[in-house]
Amino acid sequence: EAFKAGRGPGSDPHDGPPLEVEMFNEELKFSYEGYPSWVPKVAAVSRLYRSERSFLPNQEERPARLLNAQPLQPHKRLTPSQLQEMSKTNLPGCLFGLTFPKTADEMKSAEFGAEWFTKAFHAAGTLPKDNRVARVVGVRVLDVVGFDAAGGAAMKAIVTVEYLTPDPELHTQLFVKYPYLYEEHPSWRKELSMY
Repeated sequence: EAFKAGRGPGSDPHDGPPLEVEMFNEELKFSYEGYPSWVPKVAAVSRLYRSERSFLPNQEERPARLLNAQPLQPHKRLTPSQLQEMSKTNLPGCLFGLTFPKTADEMKSAEFGAEWFTKAFHAAGTLPKDNRVARVVGVRVLDVVGFDAAGGAAMKAIVTVEYLTPDPELHTQLFVKYPYLYEEHPSWRKELSMY
């Protein structure tokens, strides 16, 4: 059955009134004060979903932190040999000009680790400048094959971090998606990176 809250096949996401986000649930006598800002929004959507009522999503301005991001470059198709050679390099990313860790081990290494996460989050504007990632607690790589596979389009991991100043608006368990290493998965890397 189509999700009638403006999200299912055949439904019009522009039907219905604007989404009402309430900070206090009268029915349950429960307040969302002190919770991260996304919690009452998710609760409002869930409430409408359960009652099968439609709504219009909140119109939110583009966050100022994204105004410094550079536009993506056009896709460049590489031959298999070009891809193999390019995979040995670590070029800066398109949006914020940062190099990236290529493996789970690199994510917690001295070369990247907490300092790199701090720099990346500051560049993206998701971490206030007066806070930083104090340490990478751990990196748990998710299965990409088998019964518990977490999809197959890329490597995936859960990175657990601690911040210098804890904040309920900051997640400490982060989902990370990163490309297959050419050396370990050449056929998957070719299939996903060449087209």
